[in-house]
Amino acid sequence: IAIGLLEAPYRSTGNKEKIALDIALSRIKQLSAHEIGHTLGFSHNFLASSNNNSSVMDYPHPIINIKNNKIDIKNAYSSGIGEWDKVSVAYSYSEFDESEDENMELKNILENAYKNNLRFISDTDSRPKGSSHPLAHLWDNGEDAIIELKKIMKVRDIALQNISLDHLKKGEPYSNLQDIIVPIYLLHRYQSEAVVKLIGGVDYDYAVKGNIKYEIKTIDKVKQREALNNFIQLLTPEKLKFPNNLRKILFPKAFGSKTTRENFLTQTGVVFDFIGSANTFSDNLLELLLNPERVSRLIQQSGFEISQLSLEEVLESLFAVSFKKRYSDNHNRQINEVVKHNVLKNIFNLGQNPKAYPEIKAIIFSKLESLDNFLADQEDSVYSNYYRNEIQKYFDNPSDFRPNYSNRMPDGSPIGNFSCDY
Repeated sequence: IAIGLLEAPYRSTGNKEKIALDIALSRIKQLSAHEIGHTLGFSHNFLASSNNNSSVMDYPHPIINIKNNKIDIKNAYSSGIGEWDKVSVAYSYSEFDESEDENMELKNILENAYKNNLRFISDTDSRPKGSSHPLAHLWDNGEDAIIELKKIMKVRDIALQNISLDHLKKGEPYSNLQDIIVPIYLLHRYQSEAVVKLIGGVDYDYAVKGNIKYEIKTIDKVKQREALNNFIQLLTPEKLKFPNNLRKILFPKAFGSKTTRENFLTQTGVVFDFIGSANTFSDNLLELLLNPERVSRLIQQSGFEISQLSLEEVLESLFAVSFKKRYSDNHNRQINEVVKHNVLKNIFNLGQNPKAYPEIKAIIFSKLESLDNFLADQEDSVYSNYYRNEIQKYFDNPSDFRPNYSNRMPDGSPIGNFSCDY
């Protein structure tokens, strides 16, 4: 990641490898503190990144800034432990006089932490694709997920434009650029997960009855709509395509090199698959947005408050950003076609999910009818007729629906999975 973010790190006039090494070492230092925390009995706190990195027990994304239109990663990882870590140590290892009520003192530690906005949310509420907490995420940054997404997209744009042969050492195969490009192309991967959790999102704590009165809070309708508007922009060709300059330098894997789990798979043989990469990532984004648990919360929330973001609005927004867009550039159109496929595929999947409310299925049926009517009036009959045929097949035999093929996402999380729930 560090090499990919640096501009021309191996240019003959100024090698920047030491900067990348220093960043990697600062990450290892942070990771060491994290693992020591586990040996002390501390659990992950995935809410910490939204509160000034208040714990080393979160999974940190590098802090990346832009200065004078250039990427700055000199302070990618914070040093030392955070304020929540001090609370954890105090709660776990404090010793009290015989004259003190230990239970009361421990309760005071936690209540004072909460009053200072030091909160705790761990694995089971943060890792699942359908999770709902608006502040508990892995590999994210920032108090406001949307602001941070906008920032990381600007960083990504600059980094992608900067990728060149100067990202390779002399004598290194051109094909190694494939390894560098993946984490940069997917730089916003986890921040987009943070944003999507605002949609149908619910803010809560591990509440215990005491002096503090806790409440569950549904994310404000304005914030949910802002999240949706920013999230669906990630599905546009402008955000899914690669810069033109990369078409001539992303070579097939060199002799002796192999495609790994951290590379994009292809539908083009050994040749880099620019359309397939967009297909894979757009499918991943749509799986997050149309997760049945997330959509069920939208149904429930709009039932409680009629002006809240609804499933109908989400589907209309997806149609607006895909089926109702026209592109004169042929490559943009190609990318938009795979997005259209993935929109339909994920809607069909949702409609056939056994966990989906009957209301979800009814809304999907209605919106697909509307889309079919829209497509019937379009001039580009080759594509419109194809999508209409897909919709009709779904209407005729919804239980026979089989999703279109989409390559798996490259591995992204440096460490951790559900076996790390501690």
